[in-house]
Formats: sequence, structure tokens, C-alpha cells
Amino acid sequence: MLIFIMRHGEAEPNEWDDKSRMLTALGRKQSSQSGIWMRQMCESAGGEIDLALISPYQRTQQTFECVSAEIRSKDRLTCEDIVPSSDPSDALIYLDALYETQPNLQSVLLVSHMPFVSYFLDSICRHHYSMLFSAGSIAAVRYTPGRAASLAGQFLPE
Repeated sequence: MLIFIMRHGEAEPNEWDDKSRMLTALGRKQSSQSGIWMRQMCESAGGEIDLALISPYQRTQQTFECVSAEIRSKDRLTCEDIVPSSDPSDALIYLDALYETQPNLQSVLLVSHMPFVSYFLDSICRHHYSMLFSAGSIAAVRYTPGRAASLAGQFLPE
């Protein structure tokens, strides 16, 4: 399974409510660029993603809207388990359960936040990358449940 771990695009400064922060114009551009890269990575699968898991925060929902203008997702779920303070092991258990019930699942997009995306990458790869995801960036990993994932690619938008 190919998993795209994506941090949302650039967002407005945090002044009042972190959950309601919106993307900036640059954040929308970054998200679109990332969608184009994902489409190219998924060309052998018809240029689409099987499932998108998106944090409920406004900026991640907007990031997904921009991405989905470039690459189609067959299904999408808003997921409370991938917010900034979430435990990556809970998300990994959820992902494994999804794969067990949907064995044809070939590609998944997670749209989330720092520090979650960095911790999740380390958890799924069973390796300490401590990658700092810039806004709109993506790490793609090849994953088989029960095994350590391997880094398949990385994209950093302009």
C-alpha cells in the first residue's frame, strides 16, 4: 500500500482558534502542487487515491480540496485521530484495521499537521527520521501491515 503523509499548506497565523485557521494563497498553491505530484506517483493506479483521511481542522480540509482538484480520491473520511496532538500508534492501528477490512486498498492520503506527521512517519517506518515537514510537503511510504514501511519519495512544494 502506498501512503502519502501530508502536512497542510501554509495557514494563517494562530491568533484565536487553531482549529479554524484558513489556508493562505500560498498554502493553496502548495497544496495544488502536492496534488500534481501525487497524481504522477499514482499514474499506474489510474491517477487516483483509494482513500483520504483528513484532520477535521479547517486548513487540512481546505488542503484536501486543493489536492482533490489535481487527483481524485475514491473515498474520504474526516478523522479525529490525526490532529496535532494525536498518538501516531492509534492512527497506525486504525490504518491496519482499514487494510484488514479492505484488502484492495492500494493508496491512502493522510492530511494532517506537525508534529503528528513527523511522529507518524517515524512510527510507520520504525525508524527515527525526525523529518520536519514544511507546509504542503509529503512523504510517500510503501507499507504492508505488520512490517516497517519504506520511504518511497518526498515532495516539497515551492
